[in-house]
Amino acid sequence: MDRPRGLAHDDPRRLSTTPGAAGYRPDVPADGSFAALPLEEAATAALERALALGSSAAEIRIERIRSQVVVLRDGRVQTTADDTEIGMGLRVVRDRSMGFAATVELHPQAAAELADKAVAMAEASAPALAVPVDSPLLLAGWDAPTGDSRAAVAFVVPDSGARIWVQGMPTSQTGTLRRFITPPLNEKSLYEYDVRAQWINARGQWQDESQTVQVRAGAVVNVVFANKTP
Repeated sequence: MDRPRGLAHDDPRRLSTTPGAAGYRPDVPADGSFAALPLEEAATAALERALALGSSAAEIRIERIRSQVVVLRDGRVQTTADDTEIGMGLRVVRDRSMGFAATVELHPQAAAELADKAVAMAEASAPALAVPVDSPLLLAGWDAPTGDSRAAVAFVVPDSGARIWVQGMPTSQTGTLRRFITPPLNEKSLYEYDVRAQWINARGQWQDESQTVQVRAGAVVNVVFANKTP
């Protein structure tokens, strides 16, 4: 499995497979076929377009995931299947609202179009957002990794009395920002958690929303639940 390559517009560092270069990670084995992809070109196109559209922050992630399925019967191999997935996702903050978009196309033009979609999402979700995403409240969740193989999930909800369930189990925290820590995770695996939130909205009605959250070992993920517009 290839590790994600990511960078932000305000961070000059780049992941590199060249010893001594900025961002060099000796623990990440180089893969020539992955490194040959237009990673820097796509990332630059997406980030520059996001900035041109007025984003105050932008982050892109490009990854390739290889998987294999082996079916056994009575201890004998019956079927094998190999699969490779590749894509990139872009998260932006514009006017204190966050937008996200993803694509399986990996070239500069697709990356620029990805920025258009992410910014449009930020604009569309701004009226329903209860907590600005660049506020200290949310950034506290972003900047708090666990430091080990566990993942941290920060939940932002419109009502401090909201109820949150993770994998069907109720949580006990209160407040508009909640923090959930997973058990230790395998660094080579991607995990999914089913999350449900319920709260009383501005019209005095119960609102219920469910999301599936994907996490990896050591990651910090933010999940925002917002009031729906009338």
